[in-house]
Amino acid sequence: MENEQSDHPEQPNDYIDENLQQEIDDALGGKSLEKIIEELEGAKPVPAEGKDSQIRGKISTGQIRTGKIIDVDPAGVLVELGRKDQGVVPLEQFESTPEIGARVDFKVIRFDPNEQLWILSRSGAVEHASWENLQEGQIVEVFVESINKGGLEVKFSGVKAFMPISQISLYHIDDPSDFVGKKIRCQVVEINRAEKRVIVSARAYMELQAQQQRERLLAELAEGQIREGIVRQVTSYGAFVDLGGVDGLVHVSQMSHFHIDDPADIVKPGQKVQVEVLRIDRDTNRISLGMKRFEPDPWEGVAERFPSESIHTGKVTKIVPFGAFIELAPGIEALAHISELSDRQIHSAEQVVKPGQFVRLRVLKVDENAKRIAVSLKGVMQEDEQPLTEQGQPAKPKKKRTRPLRGGLD
Repeated sequence: MENEQSDHPEQPNDYIDENLQQEIDDALGGKSLEKIIEELEGAKPVPAEGKDSQIRGKISTGQIRTGKIIDVDPAGVLVELGRKDQGVVPLEQFESTPEIGARVDFKVIRFDPNEQLWILSRSGAVEHASWENLQEGQIVEVFVESINKGGLEVKFSGVKAFMPISQISLYHIDDPSDFVGKKIRCQVVEINRAEKRVIVSARAYMELQAQQQRERLLAELAEGQIREGIVRQVTSYGAFVDLGGVDGLVHVSQMSHFHIDDPADIVKPGQKVQVEVLRIDRDTNRISLGMKRFEPDPWEGVAERFPSESIHTGKVTKIVPFGAFIELAPGIEALAHISELSDRQIHSAEQVVKPGQFVRLRVLKVDENAKRIAVSLKGVMQEDEQPLTEQGQPAKPKKKRTRPLRGGLD
């Protein structure tokens, strides 16, 4: 943008009087101009990806809970789940004898009212199952014997079971016959003892593993971390990035220091990206990510580029109730407070400027740390009344008509 020396005498950096400074501070609410612009660009609500369905706090069947091993004997492993709750898990689910005091993830199968204990399964462990001890939720390893129109015929520990095609994988399967003769880990999802029918699901087991991975990753994540992820989906408001089991959102305002019209111009699905973890909402498990950190900050050295009392040409980008935002350079926006737009009293910035309009302005104050620049149009507009073109150059004056108008009254 154009930079000229001002004919006005130099003023100290505190050129803005206290009343105007207070008005600006009140309007900004202690935020930088960049932060306000981000909020304006991100004002539209981001659609939620889905409600967290995990039950928390109270123990119930189907939960994955971390327990402390307090006793080990051939009858089973006694686990402390909380101050008053204990459970038991078969010893054979451990590859070696577990240590007292070790903390392990377990799945809650059911409550035994006679023993007053929760019956547990080691999370993700393959269980020895038979008709006598078979329970929904158990993890079993099945052998695929054959295929039919609806899915796979499987067998484990002498128990025949069925796996629907939709339950073979998290993804579409083109040819289920590829699984015949193979072993698959899955979860028992339905038991009908009267009809001796058992339904198993490899998909449910995969989802269980993914849930455990999500919980581990969420426990490790911290604000300020740098992570590598893969872009999963690009939308009009940003991009969802898979961090390895958990998705985070890079909002369009956090993709670059510069204005972005379409996030698809910056990233594509499947692309590997580096991101910074900005915020983590532990209640909703929503993660906000950013990419700005990995490109130069245009605000560095801004005080030298736009010193107080220098004259510049800028482009009006936004109209707000308290004034107008004006772009001085890519990634650098200044605020012209409504009281600095005109010598006459106005009720709206639109009475003086419009979005997209190029204007001449004077820099009043620069705060590089807070990323704020205050500018004024008042003195410059009076001195330079000539309109500007869309490129910010003075427009050529219209020629006066020298020939008389045709027609008219005698």
